[in-house]
Amino acid sequence: MSRLLPIATIIMMAITSPQARAQITQVDGAPPQALHSAPLHDSGYNDGYDGHIYHDYWHHPPHTPSVTQLDTYADQLAKVARHLHEDAHRLSQDYEHSESIERYVDQIDRLQQHMHQILHEAAEANRTSTGLIQHIKSDVRQVKSLLNQLYRELQHQGFDGARTNDFHAMAHMRQVVVSEANPLIRQLEVALYGYTQPQDVHRSFRHPVPSPWYPHSRNPHSRNPHSGIPHSEIHHHH
Repeated sequence: MSRLLPIATIIMMAITSPQARAQITQVDGAPPQALHSAPLHDSGYNDGYDGHIYHDYWHHPPHTPSVTQLDTYADQLAKVARHLHEDAHRLSQDYEHSESIERYVDQIDRLQQHMHQILHEAAEANRTSTGLIQHIKSDVRQVKSLLNQLYRELQHQGFDGARTNDFHAMAHMRQVVVSEANPLIRQLEVALYGYTQPQDVHRSFRHPVPSPWYPHSRNPHSRNPHSGIPHSEIHHHH
């Protein structure tokens, strides 16, 4: 009998051992919640993660734009738009990009006038609405896009070449876009959204360099094939 007992014990261990190994393997490979008998949402850890801490971190109070502040920024943008408009009208109109430059400047001017009028009336009446804010957001997005397109056209014409005065005037207009218009757009975005939108892409662009067709030409007998400007009218830097 004493010999049978160890044999029976060995048989029982052989039968139960694979189950035990399977259970251990299942527990080791299971996701964390399989280790708990209670659902995950009942654990103290989850209460801290999906509860107040998670909620407070990601969910901020809704941003309420100030119409008075928006009106102030719109006033400043109107001055910048007029500046660009006046500079554009002083440029020669016989360049390849002249029409596009003029068109973008006019569109920016019309949009800012429209935006300025709406905001000025709302600020005087001390009223706002969801529809008005959405309207202004749309205008700001369009002005931002037009400024980027204007910058590109000015830059492309700079690469193609221009008369000396126009070349420097276009460089000045690009600087106005970068240092005056775009900062105002970012201020408008912060006032509208509580944060600024993605940065303007033109900052990564190369700056125009003197063109072989225009003022800083190394070949004094060349001219721009697109403009038809006689070489005698082109100013050179020595």
